[in-house]
Amino acid sequence: MASLLRRILWCRQPSWYHVWNDAELLRVLEVIRVNSDSSVKVAVLQLYSALALCGNGAERLLENGENFIKMVVQCMDSTQPPSVRIEAFKLSQLLTMSEQRCSKMVRFCCEPIIQAIIGGLREYSLFVKEITQDQISVAVEAGRLALITRWAGEHQIYFWKLGIGKVLIELRLSEFLKAQRLQDILLSEEQKSIALKDPTFTWDILGGLVTHSGEDFNPKKSGNDICFLIDYACLTFVDSVRRRGQTSQYDANNINENSVARAVLMMIYSPCKYIKSRARSKLSDALKPEGKHYLKSLMDYLHYVSSRDEFGNLDERTSFSIVGLTCYSGLRRYRKYIIQSEGIKMLLAFIKQCLKSDFQLGRLIVAPDLQNMFSSRTCCQTCTELGWRRHSSVFWPVGTS
Repeated sequence: MASLLRRILWCRQPSWYHVWNDAELLRVLEVIRVNSDSSVKVAVLQLYSALALCGNGAERLLENGENFIKMVVQCMDSTQPPSVRIEAFKLSQLLTMSEQRCSKMVRFCCEPIIQAIIGGLREYSLFVKEITQDQISVAVEAGRLALITRWAGEHQIYFWKLGIGKVLIELRLSEFLKAQRLQDILLSEEQKSIALKDPTFTWDILGGLVTHSGEDFNPKKSGNDICFLIDYACLTFVDSVRRRGQTSQYDANNINENSVARAVLMMIYSPCKYIKSRARSKLSDALKPEGKHYLKSLMDYLHYVSSRDEFGNLDERTSFSIVGLTCYSGLRRYRKYIIQSEGIKMLLAFIKQCLKSDFQLGRLIVAPDLQNMFSSRTCCQTCTELGWRRHSSVFWPVGTS
């Protein structure tokens, strides 16, 4: 019956209020959710997710307090069957879609939630010899939940404390090994594509962490993982800028390149002195000696886009170019060139086109690789619950200056 009701809710959005506002139904779910049968757990978690598609419904579920949240966290534990863990991660994504709701959830079980996320991400680890479809799905959903790094809070410290840096390195390095292993696994081409593509969320996880790191925060206390990640991101970004200057054709790597560019952007403007200093130094060194040539290529394209009568939709190349120009602006040696090349005039023309067209952007347009099955189905969510502001500050995550 829970499964049937969930299917009805997916098909009939007007019925959501009548269901999540039914106190008797919620009491019944409290009773049956403790059932040890995994199929029952899956059905109940899926029904909770259907209720949480509505922002008000998610608020109502969180009103149940610590016991409800502990149940969800327990279902994410590695001792649970993959099917249960997957649905628990999906439900948690909906429950933490706003900063306020995320704060409520982590207030009760902060460390266990982060432990569950990191445990899920390790399913995709370099050291896992066998890859199954279940492991891929668990890791993907855990990664999407890990995007709570876009919100400020106590969980930021627990991510570093519990070794997120090492896990992110494993995820990046594992791509090369996974590509070979996946050839020997009986998965569909779509599943293989997801398995190879979704580690792009590692850069968005890292971007959130560096955005909310305090001024005097020293990530090296947790090891040298952050140094490797900063260096790797900067080198990858520079290689992306170089290759884009040589071709305008789209390829599958573009999604990953945009994700890396956003991470570098967050690093060089991070409140953390150490992260900001190292990122700017590494990026400046990596851009030698062709940095000005790469910058000219970015600006030439943006001049072209901003001069058109009709702006149209923001494509991934334009998004990358703006983020890239913002990264360059953080390096002192390139600021004079940007001003002399009418960079400010070009940006003003760009903003004017956006305003003239009533151009609005959501987080999923800037970062389409973060889209999931819930993205187009939620209601009663505010703009900032999606994690990005609109109009002139669209490329800055909520919480940055």
